[in-house]
Amino acid sequence: MSPLPIESGQILVYQLFTLADTVDLDRLSAALGVEAIVSPFTSRRPTPQYIQFRNPPITLPMGDRPVTLAPYRPLTARVTAKVFDFGVLSVRWSFPAPETFEELVLEAGHYIDNAELEAASRQIVSELRPRLAMALKNPRKTQLFEDYTIFHVSAFQEPQEADILFKREAGNLAQLLRGERKPLSNSEQNEVLRARVSYYEDDLAVIDWNSAFIYDPEGGSEHLDTLEFANAELLELRYYDRLLDEQLDAVYQAIARGQALPRWRILLRNDYHQTLQRLMAITMDVIELTEQIDNALKFIGDLYSARVYRLIADRLRLREWEGSIDGKIQTAQQVFQMLTDQVDTRRSFALEVIIILLIALEIAMALSRH
Repeated sequence: MSPLPIESGQILVYQLFTLADTVDLDRLSAALGVEAIVSPFTSRRPTPQYIQFRNPPITLPMGDRPVTLAPYRPLTARVTAKVFDFGVLSVRWSFPAPETFEELVLEAGHYIDNAELEAASRQIVSELRPRLAMALKNPRKTQLFEDYTIFHVSAFQEPQEADILFKREAGNLAQLLRGERKPLSNSEQNEVLRARVSYYEDDLAVIDWNSAFIYDPEGGSEHLDTLEFANAELLELRYYDRLLDEQLDAVYQAIARGQALPRWRILLRNDYHQTLQRLMAITMDVIELTEQIDNALKFIGDLYSARVYRLIADRLRLREWEGSIDGKIQTAQQVFQMLTDQVDTRRSFALEVIIILLIALEIAMALSRH
């Protein structure tokens, strides 16, 4: 087949980082002034006005930045940073697409999981932190990271129908999304390409767990916004899952230390008081913050965007992460109840011992008077 020329397109690399529990976007917008750009969710179809971010994120232009993706291959990318109210910062690198689709396939591996880009993004996060500090609530010491690559073609030299393009370029599309230079097996191609969606006859979105291909002659941003948001959600879910693991481990260690104490000390004091408070606090925080993510963006009424979101949610296994967090919250609640019951039992036993001692003392005093 002859090469498929690309008239306009871009390669978008998203590098996402955890910043804080929440970000006060109103305060941040006021502090940054005209530099801050409010970024609402935009759909090219008529949709109800309430299909929107509850608190639209803020985008900061970071200018053009040089970066080297492969040996001796310096490039310049347009960089923006987007801040979500649930505490995620997304750094987006925008590179021009090569001249043909075949070149795009061959070069894809340079953009996926690129260590140089991650290092450059971390430098940008360090630059931005002082400017964002006044709006951050409970900044996070541990900075988790997630990345995602979108190969976005706005126009081929000759317009393409989605079904024909998908069938003709299936092998290339699978290689593109995995960043491979060799053809994939049929079974692997089927796995890579199983999540595809089109709205018009001439647009196509193929979504994988680490990258996506978007062909959209109308140049809409809804695919990009949805994929970015889903990855931000994944990052937060990973953080809460890890946080619950750490807290539950600390609780188990505290319980083990408490069981090793002498019996007389267990009766005289509650060594689980701080453990119970910490467990209750972290459980409530995780429930509150996960609800904040769930309510951040709703696709009610926009069935197409909802389909796109379901596809990426399935690829990223968001529901499995939510299930893992829910299970650990239930475990934390059970541990909390167990410790509370144990403390109540100890207190009841201690009161019974005190009552028996008082009765014995009264009897002894009565006998001594006689």
